[in-house]
Amino acid sequence: MLDIIEVAMEKGRNEGEETGYKNGEETGYKKGSKDGKLTGFQELLMGLLMAKFSPIPRDIAVQIRKIQEADVLQSLIHAIMKCEDINDFETVLNRV
Repeated sequence: MLDIIEVAMEKGRNEGEETGYKNGEETGYKKGSKDGKLTGFQELLMGLLMAKFSPIPRDIAVQIRKIQEADVLQSLIHAIMKCEDINDFETVLNRV
C-alpha cells in the first residue's frame, strides 16, 4: 500500500513540476517579449529624436527610459512629426 502512495506522490510531484515549468516558461516568454517591445520603441523614439533634434537633453532620455507602456511610447513617436523643436517635444513628453 505504501508503494502506491509513493508512486502517486511522485507522479503528482512530477506533474506539478512540469506544469510549473510550462507556466514559468510562458510567463518568461511574455515578459521578455514585452520588455523587448518596450526597448524597441524606446530605441526608435530616441533615434528619431536624435535625427530630428540632436543633441537630446539627458533628462529627456531618462524620462523616455522610464516609460513602461508601449502605447505611450507609440504616441510619442507619432508626436515627433508634429513638433517643431525639442522644446515642443518636451512639452508633449511632460503631459504623459
